[in-house]
Amino acid sequence: MSQIDLCDTLTADWAQDARFLLRAFATNLMHQFGTRRLAQSRLKPLEKLVTRYLDQANRIAPHTSVLYLALLWIGSKLHNQEISASTASEYLSEIVINGLLDYEAAFDLSDWDDEDVENARLLVLNRKKLADSTRMNRQNRLGQFLAFCQGNGLLEEASLAKEKLGYCLTKRRNRVLGLAQFDQLQSTIAHSAASEAALVNTLLTLGFYGGLRSGEMLALRLSDIHTCGLEIYVCIQRGKTSAARRKILLHLIAPPRVCDQFRQYLDTRVAVARTHKTKPTKMAFIGPTDSIDGFARQDIIPPVIALLRYYIGPGFDMHTLRHGFGTWLMLRAYVLKHPALKSQLLEQQHGVFSVEGEQRLTQLFQWSDDQPLRQDKIDLFIHIRKTMGHSHISVLLQNYMHGFGVIHQFLMSKT
Repeated sequence: MSQIDLCDTLTADWAQDARFLLRAFATNLMHQFGTRRLAQSRLKPLEKLVTRYLDQANRIAPHTSVLYLALLWIGSKLHNQEISASTASEYLSEIVINGLLDYEAAFDLSDWDDEDVENARLLVLNRKKLADSTRMNRQNRLGQFLAFCQGNGLLEEASLAKEKLGYCLTKRRNRVLGLAQFDQLQSTIAHSAASEAALVNTLLTLGFYGGLRSGEMLALRLSDIHTCGLEIYVCIQRGKTSAARRKILLHLIAPPRVCDQFRQYLDTRVAVARTHKTKPTKMAFIGPTDSIDGFARQDIIPPVIALLRYYIGPGFDMHTLRHGFGTWLMLRAYVLKHPALKSQLLEQQHGVFSVEGEQRLTQLFQWSDDQPLRQDKIDLFIHIRKTMGHSHISVLLQNYMHGFGVIHQFLMSKT
């Protein structure tokens, strides 16, 4: 089953149409049901009203959109007599109309992860100065909505956390894969009897050394992978947001062994395309053997996550690979700035910290070919934010930098 690129169907007006529809829905709620919670006799009229607006929403955005899910969520709360129509109107205004609909990825929540949850939180809570109690209230309401979406099979890679007083939204991921640990994982899979071992290792490479989200991996076409000699470029053309569209210079980040594996898998996909006489733009890069089509997410990502947890441990998933990417890229970049930091790292003997590995990474942080790296002028955060496809640098710093403790300890020892 080939992947549908929802970005191709997104129109500039969909969010505005969604706001108009939700405002009309809120007005109708108030007009029909007033300010009190619904009596049992009013549930059937409510069901008819919600169904009518869901039909209209379906013409604007898919069932996985914030629009469609917000209508389901509010309908469910009203039906369960948890809130009144006036409170429902407040929820829609504060959380959705003046919050989530400003986020580009609100069109499709099927591939949301912790990063999207953090972006959503920033949009909902940072619109204006709020009292602490109001801020917690809104965060809890947002958490309720996202938990509702998760209960409907979405946000599988988001780790929502509920505390006694409400939602704090995302759990802190404190564990990332080590470099040698990742090598061992790929070696184990490569030497297994699994027929899709090369495919699985390619997915792991894209996550750990490319920083791709699982949805970005599955959206790749053969035409998005460019090679020139030993150089490998992975172009993310179809991202959740405009910031997600980027080019990954895999040959500068991943060790030669990993790049060799990647090229071998690429060769098999090129051979399949030739056999089927298929253009690279029509050929999925991640797909079943001998098929030009890609995988549906549920057919490949859950099994790979199960493998990760079997070999590494519970709590690991595809998004953990992206956390490892951000953390190790930051540590490696800091070693370029402060070579003495390498001696503080347990993985200092790994190939990425060899002279050749550091020379390759240095090229990644060059501003241009004729402006070599100046170690006192590296703008690390901006470079890494762009490489990871983040919209906000705060998302990078708050969620993906798990090596700050080591860096802080090193810098403090120099003072």
